[in-house]
Amino acid sequence: MDLTHEIFEGTPEERWLEILFHANRTLVQNELLSLLERLSLLELSLDSLDPSWEERLKAQENLSEVKKKMGSLAIESMGRILSQNE
Repeated sequence: MDLTHEIFEGTPEERWLEILFHANRTLVQNELLSLLERLSLLELSLDSLDPSWEERLKAQENLSEVKKKMGSLAIESMGRILSQNE
């Protein structure tokens, strides 16, 4: 199989998980803790602005936009891990 094909195979989320499982444990731990901190701050902000945001999330409004953003965030996170994993 072509190596280039293997590198780019799968969704950004699948590639992100691969990197999490195989990169340096300390780097992955730092990245996950950073993501949790950001998530916490965002949820606290959303709670104060719109208490019903979780209900809308469960209703999966704008699902395609959410999927795009997830892919984008996965790519950004991969970049942070890989740039430090050298």
